[in-house]
Amino acid sequence: MADTSERGLEAEPLKGEVAEGGVSKEKSCTEKLGVSRLNGWRTAAFLLSLFVCLVVVFAFSFILPCPVRPQYLSTWNHTLSDAATYDFLAVEDANEDKAMDVFFIYKDAAASRNTCLNLSIPCLVLTAVDGTDGKTLWERPLAAEFDWLECGVKGLGLQGTGCLVAHADNLTAIDKKTGVVRWQRSRSTVLNGNLPLITSPDLNADKADDFAILSYNPEAPSCDTEDWSNDAENTAVLVLSGSSGVVLWEMNLLFWTPNPRPASVLTLNTYSVFMLWGQSQGNQTNEMHSSFLLHPRLSQLLLERRNPAQDIVSFKAMLLERGRHACYLVLTGPDGRQGLEPGETEPVILTKRKIKDDVSESVALRVSADESITEDEVKQEFYRLRFSDKLL
Repeated sequence: MADTSERGLEAEPLKGEVAEGGVSKEKSCTEKLGVSRLNGWRTAAFLLSLFVCLVVVFAFSFILPCPVRPQYLSTWNHTLSDAATYDFLAVEDANEDKAMDVFFIYKDAAASRNTCLNLSIPCLVLTAVDGTDGKTLWERPLAAEFDWLECGVKGLGLQGTGCLVAHADNLTAIDKKTGVVRWQRSRSTVLNGNLPLITSPDLNADKADDFAILSYNPEAPSCDTEDWSNDAENTAVLVLSGSSGVVLWEMNLLFWTPNPRPASVLTLNTYSVFMLWGQSQGNQTNEMHSSFLLHPRLSQLLLERRNPAQDIVSFKAMLLERGRHACYLVLTGPDGRQGLEPGETEPVILTKRKIKDDVSESVALRVSADESITEDEVKQEFYRLRFSDKLL
Protein backbone atom coordinates (compact mmCIF):
# COMPACT_ATOMS: atom_id res chain seq x y z
CA MET A 1 0.00 0.00 0.00
CA ALA A 2 2.84 2.25 0.79
CA ASP A 3 4.34 1.59 -2.52
CA THR A 4 1.08 2.49 -4.21
CA SER A 5 0.95 5.82 -2.39
CA GLU A 6 4.45 6.64 -3.20
CA ARG A 7 3.82 5.78 -6.82
CA GLY A 8 0.81 8.08 -6.87
CA LEU A 9 2.87 10.90 -5.51
CA GLU A 10 5.57 10.19 -8.02
CA ALA A 11 2.99 10.15 -10.82
CA GLU A 12 1.51 13.49 -9.67
CA PRO A 13 4.36 15.35 -7.98
CA LEU A 14 2.67 18.85 -8.11
CA LYS A 15 -0.58 17.87 -6.40
CA GLY A 16 0.67 18.68 -2.92
CA GLU A 17 2.08 21.99 -4.05
CA VAL A 18 -1.25 22.96 -5.64
CA ALA A 19 -3.02 22.38 -2.35
CA GLU A 20 -0.55 24.51 -0.46
CA GLY A 21 -0.87 27.23 -3.12
CA GLY A 22 -4.66 27.36 -2.66
CA VAL A 23 -4.29 28.06 1.05
CA SER A 24 -1.82 30.89 0.42
CA LYS A 25 -4.16 32.42 -2.19
CA GLU A 26 -7.02 32.46 0.30
CA LYS A 27 -4.84 34.23 2.85
CA SER A 28 -3.74 36.81 0.27
CA CYS A 29 -7.38 37.66 -0.63
CA THR A 30 -8.28 38.06 3.03
CA GLU A 31 -5.37 40.45 3.60
CA LYS A 32 -6.35 42.50 0.54
CA LEU A 33 -9.93 42.72 1.76
CA GLY A 34 -8.75 44.02 5.17
CA VAL A 35 -6.53 46.64 3.57
CA SER A 36 -9.39 47.71 1.31
CA ARG A 37 -11.70 48.16 4.30
CA LEU A 38 -9.00 50.15 6.14
CA ASN A 39 -8.56 52.47 3.15
CA GLY A 40 -12.31 53.00 3.09
CA TRP A 41 -12.35 54.03 6.74
CA ARG A 42 -9.46 56.39 6.13
CA THR A 43 -11.28 57.98 3.19
CA ALA A 44 -14.45 58.35 5.25
CA ALA A 45 -12.51 59.95 8.13
CA PHE A 46 -10.82 62.38 5.73
CA LEU A 47 -14.11 63.38 4.11
CA LEU A 48 -15.75 63.80 7.52
CA SER A 49 -12.95 66.05 8.81
CA LEU A 50 -13.09 68.06 5.58
CA PHE A 51 -16.85 68.48 6.03
CA VAL A 52 -16.39 69.64 9.64
CA CYS A 53 -13.76 72.19 8.57
CA LEU A 54 -16.04 73.55 5.85
CA VAL A 55 -18.92 73.84 8.33
CA VAL A 56 -16.71 75.78 10.77
CA VAL A 57 -15.47 78.10 8.01
CA PHE A 58 -18.98 78.82 6.75
CA ALA A 59 -20.25 79.32 10.31
CA PHE A 60 -17.62 81.95 11.07
CA SER A 61 -18.03 83.55 7.64
CA PHE A 62 -21.80 83.82 7.34
CA ILE A 63 -23.57 82.79 10.55
CA LEU A 64 -21.55 84.15 13.48
CA PRO A 65 -21.36 87.97 13.46
CA CYS A 66 -17.89 89.43 13.02
CA PRO A 67 -16.89 92.64 14.82
CA VAL A 68 -17.56 95.63 12.59
CA ARG A 69 -15.10 98.49 12.56
CA PRO A 70 -16.67 101.93 12.94
CA GLN A 71 -17.08 103.74 9.63
CA TYR A 72 -15.92 107.33 9.99
CA LEU A 73 -16.72 110.46 8.10
CA SER A 74 -13.35 112.17 7.66
CA THR A 75 -15.04 115.54 8.28
CA TRP A 76 -18.36 116.42 9.89
CA ASN A 77 -20.09 119.47 11.38
CA HIS A 78 -22.68 119.72 14.16
CA THR A 79 -24.41 123.11 13.92
CA LEU A 80 -26.70 124.84 16.43
CA SER A 81 -28.36 128.19 15.80
CA ASP A 82 -29.47 130.56 18.58
CA ALA A 83 -26.89 129.16 20.98
CA ALA A 84 -23.71 130.06 22.86
CA THR A 85 -21.05 127.62 23.97
CA TYR A 86 -18.21 127.21 26.47
CA ASP A 87 -14.57 126.16 26.54
CA PHE A 88 -15.17 122.47 27.11
CA LEU A 89 -14.61 119.38 24.94
CA ALA A 90 -14.32 115.80 26.18
CA VAL A 91 -14.18 112.39 24.51
CA GLU A 92 -15.66 109.19 25.99
CA ASP A 93 -17.18 106.04 24.49
CA ALA A 94 -20.89 106.73 25.04
CA ASN A 95 -22.49 104.12 22.76
CA GLU A 96 -19.97 101.30 23.33
CA ASP A 97 -18.90 100.99 19.69
CA LYS A 98 -15.19 101.18 20.63
CA ALA A 99 -14.96 104.66 19.07
CA MET A 100 -14.73 107.84 21.10
CA ASP A 101 -17.72 110.17 21.16
CA VAL A 102 -17.68 113.91 21.81
CA PHE A 103 -19.21 115.81 24.74
CA PHE A 104 -19.81 119.56 24.79
CA ILE A 105 -22.21 121.98 26.47
CA TYR A 106 -24.08 124.97 25.10
CA LYS A 107 -26.68 127.54 26.17
CA ASP A 108 -29.86 127.06 24.18
CA ALA A 109 -32.25 129.93 23.44
CA ALA A 110 -34.24 128.28 20.63
CA ALA A 111 -37.67 127.35 21.95
CA SER A 112 -38.40 125.49 18.72
CA ARG A 113 -35.90 122.74 19.60
CA ASN A 114 -37.82 121.86 22.80
CA THR A 115 -34.58 120.87 24.49
CA CYS A 116 -35.17 122.85 27.68
CA LEU A 117 -38.32 120.83 28.57
CA ASN A 118 -39.79 122.44 31.71
CA LEU A 119 -36.74 124.62 32.43
CA SER A 120 -36.64 128.33 31.80
CA ILE A 121 -35.14 129.50 28.50
CA PRO A 122 -32.24 129.87 27.92
CA CYS A 123 -31.03 126.66 29.54
CA LEU A 124 -27.83 124.63 29.44
CA VAL A 125 -27.73 121.49 27.30
CA LEU A 126 -25.03 118.84 27.78
CA THR A 127 -24.77 116.95 24.49
CA ALA A 128 -23.06 113.74 23.37
CA VAL A 129 -22.52 113.32 19.62
CA ASP A 130 -21.29 110.25 17.76
CA GLY A 131 -17.60 110.55 16.96
CA THR A 132 -18.05 108.75 13.64
CA ASP A 133 -20.62 111.05 12.02
CA GLY A 134 -21.49 113.89 14.43
CA LYS A 135 -25.09 112.80 15.02
CA THR A 136 -26.66 113.46 18.41
CA LEU A 137 -26.63 110.49 20.82
CA TRP A 138 -28.41 112.23 23.71
CA GLU A 139 -29.06 115.66 25.22
CA ARG A 140 -29.54 116.61 28.87
CA PRO A 141 -31.07 120.04 29.68
CA LEU A 142 -29.83 121.72 32.86
CA ALA A 143 -30.64 124.94 34.65
CA ALA A 144 -28.40 127.90 33.81
CA GLU A 145 -25.89 129.35 34.68
CA PHE A 146 -22.82 127.28 33.81
CA ASP A 147 -19.81 127.10 36.13
CA TRP A 148 -17.71 124.07 35.20
CA LEU A 149 -17.94 120.54 33.82
CA GLU A 150 -15.79 117.43 34.07
CA CYS A 151 -16.27 114.10 32.23
CA GLY A 152 -14.50 110.82 32.94
CA VAL A 153 -15.20 111.15 36.69
CA LYS A 154 -15.31 107.95 38.76
CA GLY A 155 -17.43 107.44 41.86
CA LEU A 156 -20.70 108.96 40.62
CA GLY A 157 -22.81 106.01 41.78
CA LEU A 158 -22.50 104.08 38.54
CA GLN A 159 -20.09 101.65 36.92
CA GLY A 160 -17.38 103.25 34.85
CA THR A 161 -17.22 107.01 34.54
CA GLY A 162 -19.68 109.85 34.10
CA CYS A 163 -19.93 113.63 33.85
CA LEU A 164 -20.19 116.05 36.78
CA VAL A 165 -21.70 119.48 36.07
CA ALA A 166 -21.54 122.52 38.36
CA HIS A 167 -24.37 124.83 37.34
CA ALA A 168 -26.80 127.21 39.05
CA ASP A 169 -26.82 126.01 42.69
CA ASN A 170 -26.40 122.33 41.86
CA LEU A 171 -23.88 119.58 41.34
CA THR A 172 -25.37 117.10 38.84
CA ALA A 173 -23.98 113.64 38.01
CA ILE A 174 -24.90 112.38 34.53
CA ASP A 175 -24.55 108.93 33.00
CA LYS A 176 -22.30 109.21 29.95
CA LYS A 177 -24.09 106.39 28.08
CA THR A 178 -27.70 107.57 28.42
CA GLY A 179 -27.62 111.16 29.64
CA VAL A 180 -29.75 110.19 32.65
CA VAL A 181 -29.26 112.24 35.83
CA ARG A 182 -27.84 109.89 38.46
CA TRP A 183 -28.03 112.34 41.31
CA GLN A 184 -28.23 116.05 42.00
CA ARG A 185 -26.99 117.82 45.12
CA SER A 186 -27.07 121.38 46.34
CA ARG A 187 -23.78 123.25 46.03
CA SER A 188 -24.25 125.01 49.36
CA THR A 189 -21.34 123.14 50.95
CA VAL A 190 -19.02 123.56 47.96
CA LEU A 191 -20.43 126.73 46.44
CA ASN A 192 -16.96 127.93 45.53
CA GLY A 193 -15.63 124.51 44.58
CA ASN A 194 -13.62 124.46 41.40
CA LEU A 195 -11.54 122.24 39.18
CA PRO A 196 -9.54 120.09 39.20
CA LEU A 197 -11.40 117.22 40.83
CA ILE A 198 -9.32 114.90 42.98
CA THR A 199 -10.16 111.20 42.64
CA SER A 200 -9.49 109.12 45.75
CA PRO A 201 -9.88 105.44 46.68
CA ASP A 202 -13.02 104.13 48.36
CA LEU A 203 -13.24 106.15 51.59
CA ASN A 204 -16.62 104.98 52.90
CA ALA A 205 -16.41 101.27 51.99
CA ASP A 206 -19.27 101.40 49.47
CA LYS A 207 -17.15 99.69 46.77
CA ALA A 208 -17.03 102.84 44.63
CA ASP A 209 -14.32 105.41 44.09
CA ASP A 210 -14.80 108.82 45.68
CA PHE A 211 -13.71 112.30 44.65
CA ALA A 212 -12.93 115.61 46.31
CA ILE A 213 -13.72 119.17 45.23
CA LEU A 214 -11.47 122.03 46.27
CA SER A 215 -13.31 125.04 47.69
CA TYR A 216 -11.83 128.48 48.25
CA ASN A 217 -12.87 131.86 49.58
CA PRO A 218 -13.52 134.23 46.64
CA GLU A 219 -12.98 137.24 48.91
CA ALA A 220 -9.43 136.20 49.77
CA PRO A 221 -6.65 138.23 48.10
CA SER A 222 -5.37 136.72 44.88
CA CYS A 223 -2.19 137.10 42.90
CA ASP A 224 -2.96 138.46 39.44
CA THR A 225 -0.26 138.03 36.83
CA GLU A 226 0.22 140.25 33.84
CA ASP A 227 -1.84 139.18 30.86
CA TRP A 228 0.65 138.62 28.03
CA SER A 229 -1.83 137.08 25.59
CA ASN A 230 -2.67 140.46 24.05
CA ASP A 231 0.96 141.09 23.08
CA ALA A 232 1.10 139.35 19.72
CA GLU A 233 4.51 140.77 18.84
CA ASN A 234 6.46 138.93 21.55
CA THR A 235 5.03 135.42 21.53
CA ALA A 236 6.84 132.24 20.58
CA VAL A 237 6.12 128.52 20.47
CA LEU A 238 8.68 126.35 22.26
CA VAL A 239 9.09 122.57 22.35
CA LEU A 240 11.09 121.50 25.40
CA SER A 241 12.71 118.18 26.24
CA GLY A 242 10.75 116.44 28.97
CA SER A 243 13.90 114.90 30.46
CA SER A 244 16.22 117.91 30.50
CA GLY A 245 14.14 121.01 29.72
CA VAL A 246 16.37 121.87 26.76
CA VAL A 247 14.67 123.82 23.96
CA LEU A 248 14.23 121.42 21.05
CA TRP A 249 12.37 123.76 18.71
CA GLU A 250 11.33 127.40 18.71
CA MET A 251 9.41 129.69 16.38
CA ASN A 252 7.81 133.13 16.59
CA LEU A 253 4.20 133.28 15.43
CA LEU A 254 1.55 135.96 15.45
CA PHE A 255 -1.46 135.08 17.59
CA TRP A 256 -4.96 136.38 17.85
CA THR A 257 -7.00 136.62 21.05
CA PRO A 258 -8.21 134.22 22.25
CA ASN A 259 -5.84 131.75 20.64
CA PRO A 260 -6.23 127.94 21.01
CA ARG A 261 -3.47 126.20 22.90
CA PRO A 262 -1.13 123.85 20.99
CA ALA A 263 -1.96 120.14 20.99
CA SER A 264 -0.03 116.95 20.27
CA VAL A 265 -0.74 113.34 19.25
CA LEU A 266 1.60 110.45 20.11
CA THR A 267 2.89 108.15 17.35
CA LEU A 268 4.08 104.53 17.39
CA ASN A 269 7.64 105.84 16.97
CA THR A 270 7.36 107.29 20.52
CA TYR A 271 7.51 110.91 19.36
CA SER A 272 4.58 113.31 19.03
CA VAL A 273 3.37 115.48 16.18
CA PHE A 274 2.14 118.94 17.11
CA MET A 275 -0.71 121.13 15.92
CA LEU A 276 -0.48 124.88 16.44
CA TRP A 277 -2.70 127.87 15.70
CA GLY A 278 -1.48 131.31 14.72
CA GLN A 279 -0.61 133.56 11.81
CA SER A 280 2.52 133.48 9.71
CA GLN A 281 4.33 136.64 8.66
CA GLY A 282 2.79 136.33 5.20
CA ASN A 283 -0.74 136.00 6.57
CA GLN A 284 -1.48 139.02 8.74
CA THR A 285 -5.09 139.63 7.73
CA ASN A 286 -8.03 139.26 10.04
CA GLU A 287 -9.96 137.25 7.45
CA MET A 288 -7.72 134.17 7.65
CA HIS A 289 -6.28 132.15 10.53
CA SER A 290 -3.74 129.37 10.12
CA SER A 291 -3.26 125.94 11.63
CA PHE A 292 0.23 124.42 11.56
CA LEU A 293 1.45 120.83 11.65
CA LEU A 294 4.93 120.19 13.08
CA HIS A 295 6.81 116.92 12.51
CA PRO A 296 9.61 116.80 15.14
CA ARG A 297 11.97 114.88 12.84
CA LEU A 298 11.50 117.44 10.05
CA SER A 299 11.18 120.65 12.02
CA GLN A 300 12.76 122.78 9.27
CA LEU A 301 9.33 123.00 7.63
CA LEU A 302 5.85 123.61 9.00
CA LEU A 303 2.73 122.68 7.07
CA GLU A 304 0.36 125.66 7.08
CA ARG A 305 -3.36 125.39 6.33
CA ARG A 306 -5.25 128.67 6.13
CA ASN A 307 -8.80 128.76 7.44
CA PRO A 308 -11.51 131.44 7.46
CA ALA A 309 -11.33 133.46 10.67
CA GLN A 310 -13.59 132.01 13.36
CA ASP A 311 -14.19 132.59 17.05
CA ILE A 312 -12.63 129.37 18.35
CA VAL A 313 -13.94 128.68 21.85
CA SER A 314 -12.37 125.23 22.35
CA PHE A 315 -9.91 122.97 20.51
CA LYS A 316 -8.76 119.40 21.09
CA ALA A 317 -6.63 116.84 19.20
CA MET A 318 -6.96 113.13 19.93
CA LEU A 319 -7.49 109.58 18.63
CA LEU A 320 -11.11 108.51 18.17
CA GLU A 321 -10.13 104.82 18.32
CA ARG A 322 -7.28 102.88 19.92
CA GLY A 323 -4.25 103.53 17.74
CA ARG A 324 -6.36 104.86 14.84
CA HIS A 325 -8.00 107.92 13.35
CA ALA A 326 -6.04 110.90 14.62
CA CYS A 327 -8.25 113.97 14.34
CA TYR A 328 -8.99 117.33 15.93
CA LEU A 329 -12.14 119.07 17.15
CA VAL A 330 -12.88 122.78 16.84
CA LEU A 331 -15.79 124.37 18.71
CA THR A 332 -16.72 127.83 17.41
CA GLY A 333 -19.46 130.34 18.11
CA PRO A 334 -20.48 132.90 20.74
CA ASP A 335 -18.59 132.37 24.00
CA GLY A 336 -20.99 132.16 26.94
CA ARG A 337 -18.17 133.22 29.31
CA GLN A 338 -17.79 136.52 27.48
CA GLY A 339 -21.39 137.51 28.09
CA LEU A 340 -22.43 136.90 24.49
CA GLU A 341 -26.04 135.89 24.22
CA PRO A 342 -27.21 133.07 21.94
CA GLY A 343 -27.80 134.14 18.36
CA GLU A 344 -25.96 137.46 18.67
CA THR A 345 -23.33 136.58 16.10
CA GLU A 346 -22.68 133.23 14.40
CA PRO A 347 -24.10 129.80 15.23
CA VAL A 348 -22.33 127.24 17.39
CA ILE A 349 -20.46 124.77 15.17
CA LEU A 350 -18.59 121.66 16.34
CA THR A 351 -16.24 120.51 13.57
CA LYS A 352 -14.22 117.32 13.39
CA ARG A 353 -11.42 116.89 10.83
CA LYS A 354 -8.93 114.11 10.24
CA ILE A 355 -5.37 115.37 10.74
CA LYS A 356 -3.99 113.67 7.63
CA ASP A 357 -6.67 115.35 5.49
CA ASP A 358 -5.08 118.71 6.35
CA VAL A 359 -1.75 117.61 4.88
CA SER A 360 -2.88 117.75 1.25
CA GLU A 361 -4.46 121.20 1.79
CA SER A 362 -1.35 122.69 3.43
CA VAL A 363 1.63 124.56 2.06
CA ALA A 364 5.16 124.54 3.43
CA LEU A 365 6.38 127.30 5.72
CA ARG A 366 10.17 127.21 6.01
CA VAL A 367 11.45 127.77 9.53
CA SER A 368 15.22 127.46 9.01
CA ALA A 369 17.61 128.22 6.18
CA ASP A 370 18.20 124.52 5.60
CA GLU A 371 16.73 123.77 2.17
CA SER A 372 17.63 120.07 2.08
CA ILE A 373 14.08 119.11 3.12
CA THR A 374 11.31 119.57 0.56
CA GLU A 375 7.58 120.02 1.03
CA ASP A 376 6.80 116.63 -0.56
CA GLU A 377 9.15 114.83 1.84
CA VAL A 378 7.42 116.36 4.85
CA LYS A 379 3.98 115.47 3.52
CA GLN A 380 5.01 111.87 2.82
CA GLU A 381 6.30 111.55 6.38
CA PHE A 382 2.93 112.70 7.72
CA TYR A 383 1.10 110.21 5.50
CA ARG A 384 3.28 107.37 6.83
CA LEU A 385 2.57 108.16 10.49
CA ARG A 386 0.92 105.54 12.68
CA PHE A 387 -0.55 106.80 15.93
CA SER A 388 -0.69 105.46 19.46
CA ASP A 389 -2.74 106.26 22.57
CA LYS A 390 -0.23 104.79 25.03
CA LEU A 391 2.55 106.69 26.74
CA LEU A 392 5.68 104.57 27.03
